[in-house]
Amino acid sequence: MGKYQDTILQPGETCSRIAYAETSGILVDGEQYYTALDRVFDSAESYILLSMWQFDTRMRLLRDKEETPTFLERLIQLLNERKNLEVYILAWDYSVLFQFEREWFSQLKVKLAGHPRLHFQFDDVHPIWGSHHHKITVVDGRIAFVGGLDVCEDRWDTRAHRYLDPRRRNCDGTTYRPFHDAVAFVAGRAARAVEREFCYHWKWATGQKLWLTRPGNGKPLPDFQTVSQIPGVQVGIARTLPPMLFPPQTARRDIQHLYQKAILSAKRSIYIENQYFTSRAVLKALQERLAQVNSPEDPLEIVVVLPKLPSGLVEILTILNNQLSCLRNLAEACQKAGIRYGFFYPITVSPEGSEQFIYTHAKILAVDDTLLTVGSANTSNRSMGYDTECNLVWEAHENFGDEKSIRRFIRQTRDELLTEHCGVSVEMWRERLHQHQGRLIDTLDSLKNQGVEKKLIPFGEEDIQGSCNTPLEILPENFAVDPSDPFWINPEMMEDLKETWEILQGSSAIYSESEKVEKLEEPPKAEFNRISILRILGLIGGLMTLVILVRSFLPEDLTVHNLLVFLNNLRQQENAPWLLAGLFLLATQAFVSVTVMVIVTALILGVEKGLVVNAGGIIISSLLGYFLGRLVGPKSLKQLLPGWVSRHIDRVSKLGPWSVAFFRTVPILPYQIFNLIAGAAGLRLRSYMLGTLMGDLPATLLITWSVGNLQTANWQEGIPWYTLLLAIGVTGIFTLSGYVLSRRLKRYASLD
Repeated sequence: MGKYQDTILQPGETCSRIAYAETSGILVDGEQYYTALDRVFDSAESYILLSMWQFDTRMRLLRDKEETPTFLERLIQLLNERKNLEVYILAWDYSVLFQFEREWFSQLKVKLAGHPRLHFQFDDVHPIWGSHHHKITVVDGRIAFVGGLDVCEDRWDTRAHRYLDPRRRNCDGTTYRPFHDAVAFVAGRAARAVEREFCYHWKWATGQKLWLTRPGNGKPLPDFQTVSQIPGVQVGIARTLPPMLFPPQTARRDIQHLYQKAILSAKRSIYIENQYFTSRAVLKALQERLAQVNSPEDPLEIVVVLPKLPSGLVEILTILNNQLSCLRNLAEACQKAGIRYGFFYPITVSPEGSEQFIYTHAKILAVDDTLLTVGSANTSNRSMGYDTECNLVWEAHENFGDEKSIRRFIRQTRDELLTEHCGVSVEMWRERLHQHQGRLIDTLDSLKNQGVEKKLIPFGEEDIQGSCNTPLEILPENFAVDPSDPFWINPEMMEDLKETWEILQGSSAIYSESEKVEKLEEPPKAEFNRISILRILGLIGGLMTLVILVRSFLPEDLTVHNLLVFLNNLRQQENAPWLLAGLFLLATQAFVSVTVMVIVTALILGVEKGLVVNAGGIIISSLLGYFLGRLVGPKSLKQLLPGWVSRHIDRVSKLGPWSVAFFRTVPILPYQIFNLIAGAAGLRLRSYMLGTLMGDLPATLLITWSVGNLQTANWQEGIPWYTLLLAIGVTGIFTLSGYVLSRRLKRYASLD
């Protein structure tokens, strides 16, 4: 460990690396961050890198003037003014669950803007149900921002969080509730270290290495408002990377290990400000630290600041109960240890006395005046192991700079946050804090009625106990809505596939500072022509028609009850097999899951008829997709697919039957996407169909037989043992086949 043996920051464990920052600091709320972005963009000469969970071209950085450009207009303006500037945007290719909360066709709008030096890429390289969640902005490798704020609507607000603010308005004129967040920044070598994280994810999402030309001395960085700032210290970069099969990637849990180690080191206070509190790992670390309390005189206290409620109905139904369970367990541990604790939510108050809660979106941990981390990671299971995250970390230690200055910086940041929530001045806060000998809970209690426009309200015991009926222990840690790991990942297989992928790529996926910074190659430009546009429009139009046709089969009021009634009526019709066959083909061409259609067909038709319809549907559906891919062609298809997929289309033409079976068995690509790619790439029809039969028919037979028998199953007798044995055996065979095939792929690749 060397000089890091007695520090919380440990490269390779609690952070990925530690780098020197010429200056660093914290920005709080949208007005500060977006204003800083606008000013820093003015100094950009060579490149701007933007990586985010959500991106909106219509968002406006500045709100004080009536006529300010949208974010896309601002970028185009900068590109037109600077002939050497390049802009790279990497955004999450979001789930359909967020379809109505996002701007539609943002990538198309960027392309239609028509600027060759504006590059937009959706990142869909993450586990199923995972997300690209970190928020990173880098300008010229000189300054980098890392935090919780995306460049999108519903985020801009001032630190005043006024009850009514006409500037807190979306482009469609709708208003939104007050919104609180925080962003950290670093300049110098630490900014280049953050840049490496962007380049890593760009390579992973596009399959292309990013060549960046560093500017000369350039313009000086502009001044902008911060809540705290410190020059000349070492800053840690901590991240979360989920384990991946394709492209293979080992897991990194820097942020989880950082939280655990920092919490266990706490002596006086633990301050958590976050959007969620559902992480089992963080809860267990807190419980372990509380178990070490052996005296009523122990000064330890815990403060947690959260939003009063999650942001939407889906999150209220899926997250809230788990969060309240975690808070209840933490409260019980604090009471048992006999220490002071407080769980709070901030509100804003109108002149007439009306209240509304401020949505807290910041991701902050401050332990004593020793450690501070700000970034994108929530205190949730997802952020600790499943989504991609990035945090910046300051630790007060002689190895990282002037220890006293770092302690002052951490205290100032926490003071600014708490005074903002309480609606009092920093001077009043520090005076009360001194009166109460540095104890946070006593200080907050003394200030609870001092704020006029803003207040920090404690969660009541009834809020935590009464609303939480599900014991935390019976909820699995990999709960579907907040998982900590992809449940299908085998670490040894993943390591093997990672080596295979790197051999196929031919080079490391990580940008190296030792590489030349000159632009050695230009990224390939899209080759849109009239035929490509017509083919793409035809494909999109056809898919939309199919979706409308599939929807027309279903009841207008699509509830679970009505759907079951509809399926039961369908089962009783004589022509049900023909109707199901047609629905199977329409739905699969409209990208409905083949597995879902196999289950629905077997449930309605039973085993015998269901097997005929499912087997025939898979064969015909795969043929339709194959010939549709032939019609569209590889050039047009490449414009529609993510870079890391389109880059390998040409290689698909060389696949044999076993390789096709492997793609059918292991969920690398959606079923219909692979059909289109196979046809567009010119894969031999014989190999394609033989591999499809080998990969799909065994699973189809098992699912149809199992689900079809549910019509006559006696549930009181349980599921027959041979059904479970067969299911386990088939799953094991498919898993083993995928592993063997990946090893063969690796061996063949090494001979090229």
